[in-house]
Amino acid sequence: LGMCIYAISSFLLLSSYRDIENEAMVQNLRRATDAITEFTGQQRIKLADWAAWDEAYEYARDRDPEWAAATIYATGLANLDINAMMFTDTQGNIIRLMAVDIYKRAEAEHQSLEAYFEAHPDLVMFDSLEDETAGVVMAPNGPLIVVSLPLRTSEGEGPSTGSLTFARYLDAVKVSDFSDVT
Repeated sequence: LGMCIYAISSFLLLSSYRDIENEAMVQNLRRATDAITEFTGQQRIKLADWAAWDEAYEYARDRDPEWAAATIYATGLANLDINAMMFTDTQGNIIRLMAVDIYKRAEAEHQSLEAYFEAHPDLVMFDSLEDETAGVVMAPNGPLIVVSLPLRTSEGEGPSTGSLTFARYLDAVKVSDFSDVT
């Protein structure tokens, strides 16, 4: 009788604990998803300013290296809380890609990112001015939050001259930031 009571109560308790654990896991995943979605939305707002700017629009067409050198720099990208900014043409070819180490506020290696985006041009090619890319991808150096918009004039008109992409690694510091918020 004692063993039957033990077996039944163990089964019921273990089942209940498993359900509680599953609920907690689902809730934590939901919180993490919400944090990433919130960050992605904030990055999209910043990107929208850049992507609908006459100078950025012209840069994708004219490719003026002086404008790029004066406008796109490591400290500026670190201030935007992004690891990379990339301009592409309408075919998905990279015009300019700058990667930074956010914590050192200095340029970083970008060959692996360049290879990744060259292999996945669909992330930065758009059929209309309303299209966008936003989410997490598995890049060679780890999970990467990517937000990309077509370039347009300051009035929001086209035709687009390409796209502008912001990318942020989902590193230990960013995960810690998310966990503090959630």
